[in-house]
Amino acid sequence: MKILTTAGGEATSDYLKTWGNIKGGGTEIALFVVGLIVQFGTRRYRAFAYWFLAFAIAIFGTGGALFLTALAAARPASAPSRSRITAIAKKPQK
Repeated sequence: MKILTTAGGEATSDYLKTWGNIKGGGTEIALFVVGLIVQFGTRRYRAFAYWFLAFAIAIFGTGGALFLTALAAARPASAPSRSRITAIAKKPQK
């Protein structure tokens, strides 16, 4: 079940990305908030609430990672943080 949740979350996030950053990202956040409300609104274990939140986390996590990757790629190559990382990565091993 966990594999299906993770794969489904990634596929759903990729689909929502076609809606654009505002609509797709807003939908991901809304699903995550609804999942939290449903999960914490139950007094005992409910499979639907648990797996809905797990699915929402998979969607939100994938979308957030894609957004941060795109944000990092949009930064200019001359940004100080990127040049420091490149210098560290190219440092020869002794």
